[in-house]
Amino acid sequence: MSKTLKNSVINIVTWVLVLLFFFPVFWMFLNGFKPESVASSVNPVLFFTPTLDGYQLAMDRGMAAYMQNSFMASIAATIGCVLLAIPAAYALSLRKVRKVESTLSFFISTRFMPVAAVVLPLYMILKNLGGLDNIWVLAVVYMSINLAITVWMMRSFFLEVPFEIVEAARVDGAGLFREIVRVVLPIVLPGVAAAALICFI
Repeated sequence: MSKTLKNSVINIVTWVLVLLFFFPVFWMFLNGFKPESVASSVNPVLFFTPTLDGYQLAMDRGMAAYMQNSFMASIAATIGCVLLAIPAAYALSLRKVRKVESTLSFFISTRFMPVAAVVLPLYMILKNLGGLDNIWVLAVVYMSINLAITVWMMRSFFLEVPFEIVEAARVDGAGLFREIVRVVLPIVLPGVAAAALICFI
């Protein structure tokens, strides 16, 4: 009886915390359907007549094109990150790489650099190369930012693959490409999807 009560209390507390953390997102979503006078009011209003004027105004100002550009850059960066991170994570987990800790430290150290220290030099390089206002260049920049964390995430999933499966594939004559694509990748596919989602976000 006490165990059931304890589980019930934990469930209730968990739901309360989830609702508390989700409420700002819900309120922001709700404000999107309020008239401007109601949304900007000091006194919060829960009941109102919903309208799409705010979304229409955003679309009239070119928001659809901006969202399309961001979506294309994010998709391209995610695909590039996944394609590069899979062999890198495989090599750093299931293959014997010398000084693997140094390699991993170098990867993660790229995330420690302040964004402010990178923006101006990157802007000047892209300006001189004629790469400004280019979605695909933006995708490459996104990819370079996210690649380190994607490799780290995928490596943790590759480490969970039993090495006996890899050895069995090698004994059966599987080459490196088939070993990754046909044997290891189906096992770690949920991890790859999770890493891709984090990269996209």
